[in-house]
Amino acid sequence: SDVYKRQVSTQSTGSLSTAMFGSLTTFLLATLALVAAQPPSERSQDTACTIRIRAAGSEPLAVYFVGNQTLANSGDLEPDFEKLVQVLEPGEAMEHTTMFHHSFVVRSGSHQFRAKISAWKNAKDQGSDRWPYKLMFRNIMAESPHKPIELKHSTNGYLWIEPEQEVWHKTDVRHEFTLRDQNKKPKVSVTLGHYAKDEL
Repeated sequence: SDVYKRQVSTQSTGSLSTAMFGSLTTFLLATLALVAAQPPSERSQDTACTIRIRAAGSEPLAVYFVGNQTLANSGDLEPDFEKLVQVLEPGEAMEHTTMFHHSFVVRSGSHQFRAKISAWKNAKDQGSDRWPYKLMFRNIMAESPHKPIELKHSTNGYLWIEPEQEVWHKTDVRHEFTLRDQNKKPKVSVTLGHYAKDEL
Protein backbone atom coordinates (compact mmCIF):
# COMPACT_ATOMS: atom_id res chain seq x y z
CA SER A 1 0.00 0.00 0.00
CA ASP A 2 1.07 3.59 -0.63
CA VAL A 3 2.43 5.79 2.12
CA TYR A 4 3.64 9.36 1.90
CA LYS A 5 4.74 12.15 4.22
CA ARG A 6 4.58 15.91 4.02
CA GLN A 7 5.73 18.73 6.27
CA VAL A 8 2.92 20.75 7.83
CA SER A 9 2.75 23.82 10.02
CA THR A 10 2.47 23.57 13.78
CA GLN A 11 -0.95 23.91 15.42
CA SER A 12 -1.34 24.61 19.10
CA THR A 13 -2.90 21.93 21.27
CA GLY A 14 -5.09 22.57 24.27
CA SER A 15 -4.08 21.67 27.77
CA LEU A 16 -5.64 18.76 29.60
CA SER A 17 -6.20 18.62 33.34
CA THR A 18 -4.43 15.62 34.79
CA ALA A 19 -7.09 15.24 37.45
CA MET A 20 -9.60 13.84 34.99
CA PHE A 21 -7.61 10.68 34.35
CA GLY A 22 -8.38 9.25 37.76
CA SER A 23 -12.07 10.05 37.72
CA LEU A 24 -13.45 9.73 34.21
CA THR A 25 -14.18 6.17 33.10
CA THR A 26 -17.36 6.57 31.07
CA PHE A 27 -18.29 8.16 27.76
CA LEU A 28 -18.14 11.96 27.72
CA LEU A 29 -19.84 13.81 24.89
CA ALA A 30 -19.15 10.79 22.70
CA THR A 31 -21.98 10.71 20.18
CA LEU A 32 -22.37 14.50 20.14
CA ALA A 33 -18.69 15.07 19.56
CA LEU A 34 -18.39 12.66 16.67
CA VAL A 35 -21.56 13.12 14.66
CA ALA A 36 -23.13 16.46 15.57
CA ALA A 37 -21.61 18.14 12.52
CA GLN A 38 -24.07 16.50 10.16
CA PRO A 39 -27.65 15.20 10.65
CA PRO A 40 -28.13 11.41 10.65
CA SER A 41 -30.24 11.60 7.49
CA GLU A 42 -27.21 12.95 5.59
CA ARG A 43 -24.75 10.28 6.73
CA SER A 44 -24.00 7.32 4.47
CA GLN A 45 -21.06 5.18 3.38
CA ASP A 46 -20.20 8.02 0.98
CA THR A 47 -19.78 10.51 3.83
CA ALA A 48 -18.99 8.53 6.98
CA CYS A 49 -17.29 5.51 8.47
CA THR A 50 -16.69 4.07 11.91
CA ILE A 51 -13.48 4.66 13.82
CA ARG A 52 -12.20 2.49 16.64
CA ILE A 53 -9.52 3.88 18.95
CA ARG A 54 -7.90 1.68 21.59
CA ALA A 55 -5.52 2.64 24.39
CA ALA A 56 -2.70 0.23 23.55
CA GLY A 57 -0.28 1.34 26.24
CA SER A 58 -0.01 1.13 30.01
CA GLU A 59 -1.54 4.52 30.80
CA PRO A 60 -4.90 6.24 30.16
CA LEU A 61 -5.50 7.88 26.80
CA ALA A 62 -7.68 10.96 26.28
CA VAL A 63 -9.47 11.24 22.92
CA TYR A 64 -10.55 14.65 21.63
CA PHE A 65 -12.64 15.51 18.59
CA VAL A 66 -10.99 18.55 16.97
CA GLY A 67 -13.28 19.15 14.00
CA ASN A 68 -13.08 19.03 10.22
CA GLN A 69 -9.48 18.97 9.02
CA THR A 70 -10.33 20.47 5.64
CA LEU A 71 -12.01 23.46 7.31
CA ALA A 72 -9.07 23.80 9.69
CA ASN A 73 -6.60 23.83 6.79
CA SER A 74 -8.60 26.58 5.06
CA GLY A 75 -8.87 28.69 8.21
CA ASP A 76 -12.64 28.22 8.50
CA LEU A 77 -12.50 26.39 11.84
CA GLU A 78 -11.54 27.87 15.20
CA PRO A 79 -7.95 26.60 15.72
CA ASP A 80 -8.49 25.93 19.44
CA PHE A 81 -11.70 23.93 18.95
CA GLU A 82 -11.78 20.57 20.70
CA LYS A 83 -14.29 18.36 22.53
CA LEU A 84 -13.37 15.64 24.95
CA VAL A 85 -14.84 12.37 23.68
CA GLN A 86 -13.60 9.82 26.18
CA VAL A 87 -10.77 8.92 28.52
CA LEU A 88 -9.76 5.33 27.80
CA GLU A 89 -8.18 3.15 30.43
CA PRO A 90 -5.30 0.88 29.30
CA GLY A 91 -6.67 -1.75 26.93
CA GLU A 92 -10.06 -0.02 26.60
CA ALA A 93 -11.46 0.94 23.20
CA MET A 94 -14.18 3.20 21.80
CA GLU A 95 -15.91 2.92 18.44
CA HIS A 96 -18.21 5.53 16.89
CA THR A 97 -19.42 6.85 13.58
CA THR A 98 -17.44 9.78 12.23
CA MET A 99 -17.68 11.91 9.13
CA PHE A 100 -14.86 11.94 6.59
CA HIS A 101 -12.32 14.74 7.09
CA HIS A 102 -12.92 14.67 10.86
CA SER A 103 -9.90 14.67 13.12
CA PHE A 104 -9.10 13.44 16.61
CA VAL A 105 -6.25 14.18 18.96
CA VAL A 106 -5.07 11.53 21.41
CA ARG A 107 -3.03 12.38 24.52
CA SER A 108 -1.51 9.98 26.99
CA GLY A 109 -2.05 10.44 30.72
CA SER A 110 1.51 11.69 31.13
CA HIS A 111 1.13 14.07 28.14
CA GLN A 112 4.38 12.62 26.80
CA PHE A 113 2.61 11.16 23.74
CA ARG A 114 0.30 13.18 21.50
CA ALA A 115 -0.92 12.59 17.95
CA LYS A 116 -3.64 13.65 15.52
CA ILE A 117 -5.68 11.12 13.51
CA SER A 118 -8.05 11.84 10.59
CA ALA A 119 -10.37 9.60 8.56
CA TRP A 120 -10.88 10.15 4.82
CA LYS A 121 -12.59 8.49 1.88
CA ASN A 122 -10.13 7.14 -0.66
CA ALA A 123 -10.42 8.20 -4.30
CA LYS A 124 -11.42 5.73 -7.00
CA ASP A 125 -8.25 6.41 -9.00
CA GLN A 126 -6.21 5.54 -5.91
CA GLY A 127 -7.64 2.06 -5.47
CA SER A 128 -10.80 2.65 -3.44
CA ASP A 129 -12.20 -0.72 -4.53
CA ARG A 130 -9.43 -2.36 -2.50
CA TRP A 131 -8.77 0.39 0.06
CA PRO A 132 -11.98 2.39 0.60
CA TYR A 133 -10.47 4.69 3.23
CA LYS A 134 -7.39 6.69 4.13
CA LEU A 135 -6.00 7.50 7.55
CA MET A 136 -3.83 10.49 8.36
CA PHE A 137 -1.48 10.27 11.34
CA ARG A 138 0.27 13.45 12.48
CA ASN A 139 2.98 13.85 15.09
CA ILE A 140 2.01 16.99 17.01
CA MET A 141 4.84 16.81 19.56
CA ALA A 142 7.10 19.76 18.76
CA GLU A 143 9.14 19.93 21.96
CA SER A 144 12.86 19.28 22.29
CA PRO A 145 14.39 16.74 22.34
CA HIS A 146 12.29 15.62 19.43
CA LYS A 147 9.95 12.64 19.76
CA PRO A 148 9.33 10.64 16.59
CA ILE A 149 6.32 8.32 16.45
CA GLU A 150 6.61 4.82 15.05
CA LEU A 151 3.66 3.68 12.94
CA LYS A 152 3.08 -0.05 12.66
CA HIS A 153 0.95 -0.33 9.54
CA SER A 154 1.18 -4.07 8.83
CA THR A 155 2.58 -7.27 10.29
CA ASN A 156 6.12 -6.36 9.25
CA GLY A 157 5.61 -2.76 8.17
CA TYR A 158 6.95 0.13 10.24
CA LEU A 159 7.85 3.75 9.59
CA TRP A 160 8.78 6.79 11.64
CA ILE A 161 6.75 10.01 11.75
CA GLU A 162 8.94 12.94 12.68
CA PRO A 163 7.61 15.90 14.73
CA GLU A 164 5.28 18.16 12.73
CA GLN A 165 5.00 15.61 9.93
CA GLU A 166 2.02 13.57 8.85
CA VAL A 167 1.70 10.23 7.12
CA TRP A 168 -1.23 9.11 4.97
CA HIS A 169 -2.09 5.44 4.54
CA LYS A 170 -4.74 3.72 2.44
CA THR A 171 -6.68 1.10 4.34
CA ASP A 172 -9.39 -1.51 4.18
CA VAL A 173 -11.89 -2.11 6.98
CA ARG A 174 -10.68 -3.60 10.27
CA HIS A 175 -7.01 -3.13 9.44
CA GLU A 176 -5.28 -2.15 12.67
CA PHE A 177 -2.66 0.58 12.81
CA THR A 178 -0.62 1.09 15.98
CA LEU A 179 1.24 4.22 17.01
CA ARG A 180 4.27 3.76 19.26
CA ASP A 181 6.38 6.28 21.11
CA GLN A 182 10.08 6.98 20.48
CA ASN A 183 10.93 3.96 22.62
CA LYS A 184 8.72 1.71 20.48
CA LYS A 185 6.13 1.32 23.24
CA PRO A 186 2.56 0.97 21.89
CA LYS A 187 0.29 3.88 22.74
CA VAL A 188 -2.81 3.78 20.52
CA SER A 189 -4.36 1.48 17.90
CA VAL A 190 -6.81 2.65 15.23
CA THR A 191 -9.10 0.83 12.79
CA LEU A 192 -11.82 2.01 10.41
CA GLY A 193 -15.03 0.25 9.44
CA HIS A 194 -18.02 0.69 7.15
CA TYR A 195 -20.79 3.00 8.28
CA ALA A 196 -24.03 1.21 9.17
CA LYS A 197 -27.14 3.30 9.80
CA ASP A 198 -28.48 0.95 12.46
CA GLU A 199 -25.38 1.46 14.61
CA LEU A 200 -26.67 4.77 15.96
